[in-house]
Amino acid sequence: IDSAECKAVIKQAKNSGINFIDTAVGYTVSEEDIGEALKEDPHSFFVATKSMARTYDSMKTDILSSLTRLQRQYIDLYQIHNLGEPDYELVFSENGALRALKEAKEKGLIKAIGITSHNASVLDKAIDTNEFATIQFPFNIVENQGEDIFKKAKANGMGTIVMKPLA
Repeated sequence: IDSAECKAVIKQAKNSGINFIDTAVGYTVSEEDIGEALKEDPHSFFVATKSMARTYDSMKTDILSSLTRLQRQYIDLYQIHNLGEPDYELVFSENGALRALKEAKEKGLIKAIGITSHNASVLDKAIDTNEFATIQFPFNIVENQGEDIFKKAKANGMGTIVMKPLA
């Protein structure tokens, strides 16, 4: 949809009681359109975004770019997007994306750090680190393999976000 349609959708969402928006750096122009739509009332929604950046420098760049595109002073939830096994160690390393997220949180640029994945074992390990406020994983009528991971996250005081709820 174009920017005008995005504004209309967000207005209807707000009027319907929806208060959560999840986007990502990689979703073409969604951050720009959402930022423009929320410009007059920037904190009427809890805004989550995410990045595929795996290194410190690239995540730092993406956080600052997301703030600009979303036209916000801070982002409510910034997530490591679709982490898989091959990049897991890099993200947690000294030169990894997690370090940039923690620094941004300390500076007030983001309020919480989350993680998303299509791999339950990756999230299982990530939950054990106690580094994340939320996890996001597919869960719907045909994909229920995330049930145990959601239960573990809840037991550890983490928020859960369902990915692909309508399959």
